[in-house]
Amino acid sequence: MTISKSNLVAVLVSLLASQVVQGMVETYPDAHEGVLASDRYEVTIHQDGQSYPAFVYMSKAPDDDFAGSRFHIGRTIAWSNFSFTGTVWVEIKGKEGQTIKVDDSLIYPSRFGLKAEPAGENAIKFRLSRAGQYVFRPGENGFDHGLVIIADPPETSRPDTESPNTLVCKSIDRAWLEANIEGKSVLYFKNGVHDLEGEYVFPEHVQEIYLEGGSVVYGAFHFNHDNVKVYGRGTVSGARMEFRQDHQIESPADTKGIIVEGIMVADFNKFAIRLLGSHNAIHWCKTLGAWRYNHDGLVAWAHSTMEYCFIHADDDAIKIYDDNVAVNDCVIWHMQNGACLQLGWESLAAKNVSVRNIDIIRAEWLDEGMQSNIGVVNLRLPTGRGNLSENFLFENIYVDTPILKFLDLRMKRTERNDGGRHKIKDYVFRNIHVKMKELDTQNNYNFIIPWDEEWGFENVVFEDFYINGKKITEENKETDGRFRIDPLAEDDIVFK
Repeated sequence: MTISKSNLVAVLVSLLASQVVQGMVETYPDAHEGVLASDRYEVTIHQDGQSYPAFVYMSKAPDDDFAGSRFHIGRTIAWSNFSFTGTVWVEIKGKEGQTIKVDDSLIYPSRFGLKAEPAGENAIKFRLSRAGQYVFRPGENGFDHGLVIIADPPETSRPDTESPNTLVCKSIDRAWLEANIEGKSVLYFKNGVHDLEGEYVFPEHVQEIYLEGGSVVYGAFHFNHDNVKVYGRGTVSGARMEFRQDHQIESPADTKGIIVEGIMVADFNKFAIRLLGSHNAIHWCKTLGAWRYNHDGLVAWAHSTMEYCFIHADDDAIKIYDDNVAVNDCVIWHMQNGACLQLGWESLAAKNVSVRNIDIIRAEWLDEGMQSNIGVVNLRLPTGRGNLSENFLFENIYVDTPILKFLDLRMKRTERNDGGRHKIKDYVFRNIHVKMKELDTQNNYNFIIPWDEEWGFENVVFEDFYINGKKITEENKETDGRFRIDPLAEDDIVFK
């Protein structure tokens, strides 16, 4: 049988068309009474001629002067989440009182090159084909009321609501949960508001907790047993708890196999997610509403991963405290207190750590402050126990807006008369791009200060390290690089 050239082309086109995978969009129902909605933004997702309104949450900074909140009075942060495949247009429209102009609208992280386009009166849109978290800044002071667009990949699984092992929770309170949880291995929180009235220690038979998109669970989750998965597209909120009442999601040092995936943790009153123990995972999580000191973001101990997360924090965003920890593809918006990547508040033994593909869109450290716990990478060492941290890789780190400093590794601080013995060995900083302020303040430098000749640094390499667009070398490390390196450490620090 002979097929003409034109027929062959038609067959090939038909075959290719049959392989095209259609995109999908899933937004989530409006939250219910008592859940704060944004008074500034409306968000709509567009794909293939269809439009999908997406609910916009909001957190307000407290109007008081307590634990650093005075720096944020009057501010808000808003966020909207959806799941998708393919390509979408994200439309952001300003409500009354919020002006949105294309010319002064920016979308972070900047390295992805997302550009705002006109979308009608007081609105912009941008094209998106990559899952992740993006921050919209409307105008020069737009970070005062920023909007986080949470574009998640589609969910891969949900619990079977018909299974006798599943407890379906519909706008429940603590008493209802305690009366019905016995014997159930899976909890399914439906869209709606749930209140656990503070910390809830889940019994050992609970192995899965699913938060449906649109669900808001007030309270704190605590696990004293292994192999628990918390996942979905809903929210765990600390908005009804007292400051420092409890960590929002926590497991102790003798647990392992805890997975937290896909959810939002809002208005947390201490740590957002604190997984001690080992072999844990924090993936695609978002922390939002950090307005006070001790509002730390994430920690996961040995043999754990933290990936594809967005961290809004007003203390350490990510703590890297143990062996074989991997941090990948995270976006950080840092407030006034703490470090983006904290190595320790004491001398900790840790090895084989990798941190890759990190975007710091903003860090609001005080220009005139003398804080010793800040920087993208920080070691806060009030005392030292003589431990070794070795084989750390920091690669592909991007700082979008000017910050006070990138690095603070001071083992001795004369201004505080503290410090201690510690050893940093075989550290590599590769492909780092930093925007840094150039001020005449004492804290506007990158510090590398050992304790003494024995306790300090060995084989620390900066490779393709850029500050304000200039590659930092041995020749310009003090000028363009703003490094202050103690003479005892000079021979152990290399710029390539």
